[in-house]
Amino acid sequence: MKKVVALFMFLALLMLASAFTPKSQAYTIGVQVGDWFTYKGTIVYWHADEGVPFPPHMYATILQVYNETDWIKYEVTEIKEAAHNVTFLVTNHWKNGTETQYTLEDNMDTSFTMMVIDADLGPGDMVRPEYNWGFMLWPPRYLNDTVEVEYIGGEPREVKVLDWVHPPLPFNPEAYTRQIYWWDNETGIQVRYEVHENSTAYDETFQPIGDYQYIATFELIDTSYGWGAVVPEYPKWPLTLLTLTAAAVPIIRYKRKTRLK
Repeated sequence: MKKVVALFMFLALLMLASAFTPKSQAYTIGVQVGDWFTYKGTIVYWHADEGVPFPPHMYATILQVYNETDWIKYEVTEIKEAAHNVTFLVTNHWKNGTETQYTLEDNMDTSFTMMVIDADLGPGDMVRPEYNWGFMLWPPRYLNDTVEVEYIGGEPREVKVLDWVHPPLPFNPEAYTRQIYWWDNETGIQVRYEVHENSTAYDETFQPIGDYQYIATFELIDTSYGWGAVVPEYPKWPLTLLTLTAAAVPIIRYKRKTRLK
């Protein structure tokens, strides 16, 4: 039941994508129908005050999916070039051995998931325009760089990089969220996503419950192209388990920094 609720909430968040204003530029869709990409979501680090739920808020429900799946497969089933849409059949393989599927239409102008972007984009090009949440603005997001990364069992490949930090929240200026995206340079498909968040959880009346910190990754582990798995950035050795409201989350020590930024 938990996994159904988490998946439903995640799908509901995807509907927010239609509020973006599209870019006006030429596009290159680098993937093809039949291509597939398999990923592994990992909670690299989690620490929270007593009483903070997991996930800590509705926009982080994908963390529960990461925690309860062995892998997630995205298969391209349809491409609408004029609309800049790529449709995926997504298969979640849960740790209890079951599988669930849903269809994700990923728009290269509007998608929050940003599973595929214009294959022609390079450093300095805009990935997403400004977005107005009503209570705050996200600025336009631009690619930072193109770098070469290693693959396990495959040759090194170039990836496009977006590394950005969310603007301060008006009600919690000390909150910190950093997102790092890697997309394959040739196809535009996402090969790695990483999120760092330090913030405060609130109850239904918007009273603070406690503080939390986490790092999570979403990494390519297999593909129909035969690239191999992207080399993970962090070690994944579980130290202990915390039993939380919604799930048991491995607590992983982040070896490079003590402050989660």
